[in-house]
Amino acid sequence: MGYQYKVGTQNIELSPYDDLVAVRFKEPAKYSIRATITNKCGLGFFRERTEVPDEKYTIIPVGQDAKPRRERHQSAVESLQREADVARVATVFKLGETIVLATDRVLIGFNSDTKNVLEVLDKYYGEVVGKTGDEYVVQLQEGADPLDISTELAKEENVIYAEPDFVSIKNHVALSPQSTPQPSAGDPQAHRQYAINITKAVDAWQLQKGDPQVRIAILDEGVDMAHEDLSTAIVGSYDGVDDDTFQEPNPWDGHGTACAGLAAAVHDNDRGIKGIGGGCSIQAVRIAYSPQDGANWVTRNSWIARAIDWAWREGASVISNSWGGGAASTAIINAFERARTQGRNGKGSVIVVAAGNDSGPVDFPGNLPNVLTVSASNEYDEFKTKTSRDGEYWWGSNFGPEVDLAAPGVHNLTTDISGSDGYTSGNYTDFNGTSSATPIVAGAVGLLLSANNDLTESEARDYLRQAADKVGTTPYQNGRNDQFGNGRLNVLAALQNSQPLESSYVTIHKVLQDVPIKDQLTSRTSVAVGDSKLLRDIKVHIDIQHTYIGDLQIKLVPPVRSSEAAVTLHNRTGQGQDNLVKTYDVNSTPDLERFVGKNIQGTWMLEVNDDTNQDEGNIVSLSLEITY
Repeated sequence: MGYQYKVGTQNIELSPYDDLVAVRFKEPAKYSIRATITNKCGLGFFRERTEVPDEKYTIIPVGQDAKPRRERHQSAVESLQREADVARVATVFKLGETIVLATDRVLIGFNSDTKNVLEVLDKYYGEVVGKTGDEYVVQLQEGADPLDISTELAKEENVIYAEPDFVSIKNHVALSPQSTPQPSAGDPQAHRQYAINITKAVDAWQLQKGDPQVRIAILDEGVDMAHEDLSTAIVGSYDGVDDDTFQEPNPWDGHGTACAGLAAAVHDNDRGIKGIGGGCSIQAVRIAYSPQDGANWVTRNSWIARAIDWAWREGASVISNSWGGGAASTAIINAFERARTQGRNGKGSVIVVAAGNDSGPVDFPGNLPNVLTVSASNEYDEFKTKTSRDGEYWWGSNFGPEVDLAAPGVHNLTTDISGSDGYTSGNYTDFNGTSSATPIVAGAVGLLLSANNDLTESEARDYLRQAADKVGTTPYQNGRNDQFGNGRLNVLAALQNSQPLESSYVTIHKVLQDVPIKDQLTSRTSVAVGDSKLLRDIKVHIDIQHTYIGDLQIKLVPPVRSSEAAVTLHNRTGQGQDNLVKTYDVNSTPDLERFVGKNIQGTWMLEVNDDTNQDEGNIVSLSLEITY
């Protein structure tokens, strides 16, 4: 029989997972005693167990025989309950790929004017172990069933919600079992970061770098605070697992450090990589851990909720959540809503959430309203599936109507726990999954708020959605689809669109110079532009005197810092016509639009190539009309 509870107006039903059973043994629970009971009670091999040490539970597979699964499970539970060394047998649930366990705590929300809170809790023999406003974390007596207690508490007059404080156990990474190549140190490794180019973050940095006053909270399994590419950016630390202000990942827990690097690794420090929101500050917030190397990660809903509250109260502008799955929770939803409505002095902290890596529907909390839910794309601007061209055949991004936008989620070079810890030996690693796409978007939000901190959280979300590029092969209906949402992240466009409206300025840069055009040679003239601004529009006026313009190929070469290729204005057309006096713009020459958003500063060059003998002439003038 399933268990049902309510989150808001939605009924959540959990069905028991008959392949596993969770056992809390009485202390001291020696290995030999636990192994003997496991064998005696019809369970599977004890060596295949999953230990949840902080919860003092052991999850063990149910043995295999000819009986139906449900009957085998029930028989094992009844046998365990008769054992003197067993304190409690807990039902195991499975949601998607996440194992969910209701242990010995409940989360309760009371009406704000409730006077008899302790009286209600005493009725159920509960001890308060945590409190936020009118919401309580309550420890139950040994052997009490949190499912039954939650059902009864929900009937109390002044109780708004009651739910088990679920423990979730999940494989949270999409990494291949194979090791990944290690880069050497040095900011030049940025050339390996395709995501900063495909999202036009490199161009956005010419307009805006991250502001240290903008804090990006990384809610994960901890961040290496001593990392060479992160340490100077970290301004706060909280451990939601232990409820203290010192967090540190286990040596094998590299997930949070990888996320932090993609969001806000330091720029121009002669180290490693560049985070999308480089210059912003990082809050390192631990909400989970893996009990041992190679194990799935473990978290509790109450750990997550109190970590969210810590983050926004300590000034988080953006809260990056590369986690998901498990049982939906009113406590977590309420914490997000407090962040969204009270963070940043009422303008709201922006909540960014991973869609998930199971090639299926979006996980909780990515299915919540008023968050930025991020799916994954690849370097080919394809939606990430098991058959997309990136070669990562073992995973695919989740999808659905909740997706807001996509970001690169494969082959993302990022920070790893320093030295031999983390995913691989060295300080950097390749990272993937919607876990990697999410901090990329969080870093982009950080840039937007660095440029315009007056934006509300909903405005920031809107700008990112509206500016996304419509990539991929799936049609967009009313501007979106269930794979990419509103499209793939475009950092530059979002940044430009989010800026307060300013007057446009037009500058005219002109050179008058009779430069000879010789047969079978390339002639050049140039204009220097001193303003460090981003181009909005351009018109190019040329005056070339030549007796046979069909001989000529004419190109406009932008400044080196723009990283754009030359644009061909004229390509040996016109045959025997004399002279070329003409103005080119983005309408007549669409390739000029490549310069939009690029920095105009530097030397612009006109190149004229004459590939035929006999006719010659001169470059009389070049004029650039630049709007910025």
